[in-house]
Amino acid sequence: MSKQENVVREGDTFYYVPAYRRDGSGYNIVVTKVGRKWAGFKRTDSQWQRDEGRFDITTFAVDGGDFSSPGNIYRSEDDYREKVALNQRWNAIARHLRGLYTRPQHITAADMDKIEEIFHLSREGEG
Repeated sequence: MSKQENVVREGDTFYYVPAYRRDGSGYNIVVTKVGRKWAGFKRTDSQWQRDEGRFDITTFAVDGGDFSSPGNIYRSEDDYREKVALNQRWNAIARHLRGLYTRPQHITAADMDKIEEIFHLSREGEG
């Protein structure tokens, strides 16, 4: 996320996904106040005070007080769904790799170079 995209302003709308959601969905929120570290928010479709809170403007984690964060804020529902899809793809790749004990025949030295570069790995014996 670029510095410009990370700017949070009063009146901005975001998508809040509770960590423990029974119905499996998040909802839209609007920023009501912005400070140096926190942004206050309220649910756009509710008048209940319990639907208010604050989130860290750098991590987008919702403040849980003395407890763990009750959820995360995303730029939009599409942004959230994109992250979920990316995590699902990664989990599928990781599951496949865990089952491999030898190099598949089709993986070349050039492929290994790319993998090492992607994961910022150094070859054994090198710096």
